[in-house]
Amino acid sequence: MGLHLTADELYSINHSSLKDAIVGLSANGGGQGFFCTAEVVSDQGLIFTNHHCGYNAVQSHSTTDHDYLTNGFWAKNKNEELPMKRCALRF
Repeated sequence: MGLHLTADELYSINHSSLKDAIVGLSANGGGQGFFCTAEVVSDQGLIFTNHHCGYNAVQSHSTTDHDYLTNGFWAKNKNEELPMKRCALRF
């Protein structure tokens, strides 16, 4: 999305940097109502959070043919990922 950071802005042992960020997950696309935190674990934006934090987003993709809440979901590549349209991240 056009974010450009220097190496020090990403990680600085003595100053505030992106390493100090907390990710907040929103229940709606408006960026309000943050209810869970997460951790960024990849340079592609992959985050880890608790099961209950993503429950509604997973449920929104589930159907009777694809019950992701019961059976889970694994994207083998980025093209198979399911977009979360109603979620927002704030760093």
